[in-house]
Amino acid sequence: MVQAEIGREYPEEGEQESINGIIESVKRNLTRVYKKGHENRQFHAKMHACIKGTFHIANDLPADMQVGTFVSGKSYDCWVRLSNGNTRVVDDRKADLRGFAIKIAGVQGEQVVKDISMPATHDLLLVSYPTLLAASIKDFKKSIDAICNGIGGLILFTINPFNWGIVKRTLNSMKKHDNLFAVPYWSVTPYRYGNGNKAIKYKLVPTTTNLTKPAHKHATFLQDTIVADLAKQDITFDLMVQLQQDAVLDPMEDPTKEWSGPFTRIGTLVLPKQRFVPADTQEFGDNLTYSPWHCTKEHQPLGAINRARKATYDAIAKFRIEHNKKTTTL
Repeated sequence: MVQAEIGREYPEEGEQESINGIIESVKRNLTRVYKKGHENRQFHAKMHACIKGTFHIANDLPADMQVGTFVSGKSYDCWVRLSNGNTRVVDDRKADLRGFAIKIAGVQGEQVVKDISMPATHDLLLVSYPTLLAASIKDFKKSIDAICNGIGGLILFTINPFNWGIVKRTLNSMKKHDNLFAVPYWSVTPYRYGNGNKAIKYKLVPTTTNLTKPAHKHATFLQDTIVADLAKQDITFDLMVQLQQDAVLDPMEDPTKEWSGPFTRIGTLVLPKQRFVPADTQEFGDNLTYSPWHCTKEHQPLGAINRARKATYDAIAKFRIEHNKKTTTL
């Protein structure tokens, strides 16, 4: 038995076959659901807001933590997309996984995968729960297939005892939220930190007080709280990283397990006070493509699910954008 090592990946057999199956399932589902209409993302279909912000790197980062994008004193423009995790546009009052995607612009260095919508970016994809539902690419494919096969597929998936761990984790991740600026977000999956064997996970921690409490909850109330909070103050978050300290306790390949180490602050995200009108950036946000692989090599995604994301995100983004171009000319 090979002893696990810090910073090392352990690919599973048959990964590419599973990845190809995921891509085809999602394409078929998007074509079926949206037909000739505007095609949303397969996941995180409902966008609450696309907001321009600034990301500031901490001035006191130790020398060994100054890597790639994260160099003390640097600041970047960025675009933040807040969303519900559901595959459909659903009522904000329902329990759901929430998404917080950050596109940091103008980073230096050779891109691992170039963004088709904006060059030289570093994307951070975070969600409102610290772990993922699937432990492997095969399990991830089973989940995607179930979702893409509609109610019947979900029922068959749910009644199978072998899938109950995935079902339980999915239900645990779905929460009701009053204000998305009050929620912490996690990267769930690991990433390289530098050119050695250092690996990390990200966490975004809210730091703004006196946030809006919704007086009346309705289908789009989360967007209303975003508008109200931006009208009265800057919104801030601390970006933290958690180092992999033990290859067994902090597994690289299983994102259903939380890591054990402390988090260290590396920067601050600022969404400035403004009169925010969601419709002004709706089309721009819809056309943005986010992927964890939009980054430089110092921040390369690691682990099974990230390997699956590489081909899947790129293929689905291109498929969705091409579909929407065609439907707007009909």
